[in-house]
Amino acid sequence: MHFLHIANSDKPVPFYSLDVAIAVGSKTKSKNIQLFYSWAIETINEYKMINQLNKSNFIRFNEMNLSLDVRIDPSEFTVYLTKEQIAILFDRNRSVIYRHINNIYAENKLDRGSSC
Repeated sequence: MHFLHIANSDKPVPFYSLDVAIAVGSKTKSKNIQLFYSWAIETINEYKMINQLNKSNFIRFNEMNLSLDVRIDPSEFTVYLTKEQIAILFDRNRSVIYRHINNIYAENKLDRGSSC
């Protein structure tokens, strides 16, 4: 899990990788999962093509009446989202997202060290 200091927060905020977001989206049976995955892969590839490999930035996801500032890290071929962003993306309560994330790790669907 990556932690970043962001505005209006007195402590670091955890960010979860694309793998975690997709696993959660699958558990929630969200219709947004494929659209977000396609957008993320396309965006990462665009960053790689314009040689922004070592730059970690925030980029806006604007689809389906959603607008999220998503952290992109093309060097790790992933994007990172907070629990709040995942909840918004898949239209679920934060507590549901938190439970799904914990279950994904408990069921060994993803390795906590490599997916955060």
